[in-house]
Amino acid sequence: GAIGTATVAAENTPIGKATKVLKGQEVFSSSKTQRSNTLPTYEKAKNILDSDIGKNANKLDYGAGQGHSEKLGFDTYEPFPVKENFTPNYVDPAKIPPNSYEGITNLNVLNVVPRQERNEIVKDIGRILKPNGTAIITTRGRDVLATKKGIKGPEDMSVITSSNTYQKGFTQKELKNYLQETLGPSFEVSSIKLGPAGAKIKKLSEYKNKIIKNSKDKVTSKREGGSVVERNPYNYTAKAI
Repeated sequence: GAIGTATVAAENTPIGKATKVLKGQEVFSSSKTQRSNTLPTYEKAKNILDSDIGKNANKLDYGAGQGHSEKLGFDTYEPFPVKENFTPNYVDPAKIPPNSYEGITNLNVLNVVPRQERNEIVKDIGRILKPNGTAIITTRGRDVLATKKGIKGPEDMSVITSSNTYQKGFTQKELKNYLQETLGPSFEVSSIKLGPAGAKIKKLSEYKNKIIKNSKDKVTSKREGGSVVERNPYNYTAKAI
């Protein structure tokens, strides 16, 4: 049925995959990290977006947790909604059209998933964000190391907690550099004061006419008929020559 189909779709998303990452016989469960006290942070993020792209711009909360952003007018994506009376707009990010949202929030999501899923999430946010749009991303910081129970994780400043969750802290500089490297030169990343580590991402309007090259995505151009075809992680376009 529809619920079963949605569950399978959610399990195959980057956030969904993170609930099945094995460490010995253990499973990291990112759904356990959802918190009920996040509304003030969402309000601050919304104020930043409103000043950047306008109050009437459409906004998406990518990794909405318990759905608090819904109260502020955001559309929501959450693969595993656990709160009663919260039905996200999307449980499968593949259903979110590219270049469709002027504003995106992703608050304390990247710190609860392993590196591979984290990369997929960041690239998907880049795909969904409209040119000239703004995304706000926050993570936890060195505070993750204060946990009294658990073991050291596979990355710097990371732990696997006693409740089977994964936490990776970031410094401001580390988060900014990671996002810029992952997204490439068609995006502009700057640090912001929001939580232990926060960043603002701008998708540049001229991204369609750039060939993106970085360590993870090889991009090629070739002539096809009377056009130059450009391939990059976010689009497939042909421009006349």
